[in-house]
Amino acid sequence: MNKTSLPSISLNSLEQINLGDNPFSCTCNQKWFFEWIKQTKVKIVGYPNRYKCRNSNELVGQFLKDYNPTDDICKPWNPLYTMAIVLSLFGVSILVIIICVWICQNNIKNTVHLLRVVYNHRQGHVAFDERLNYEYHAFAVYCGADREWVHNVFKVKRE
Repeated sequence: MNKTSLPSISLNSLEQINLGDNPFSCTCNQKWFFEWIKQTKVKIVGYPNRYKCRNSNELVGQFLKDYNPTDDICKPWNPLYTMAIVLSLFGVSILVIIICVWICQNNIKNTVHLLRVVYNHRQGHVAFDERLNYEYHAFAVYCGADREWVHNVFKVKRE
């Protein structure tokens, strides 16, 4: 039951109302109804014996007349809290992304370069300049016992 299902104009124009033995939800959403029961001149049939909380675990079986939600308990959620939480999470996320990009800057540049090379290769563009003369050098470390094999076998195969 909410405030729109039973407008106060309709409720106050009644002579009596019987809502007994219904499963009342004793939550802050029903605070308006509890306040209305306490102040109304309408005869409420079976009140308070047939009006009990049934949906809240801690309050099951408690009479509605004994349930008194205060303004401290039923504080409405401030939308500024939601905005502050969302903006804080957004700011932290942006900060983490900036730090990750800063730390991984060289890896990102290399990845972008390799993606461009792969893309250009698939498009049929080969980025190879035949005018350049490429020369490679290798250095082999070996012990004196392997000297003959390195010079006669290894070096011949590598050149």
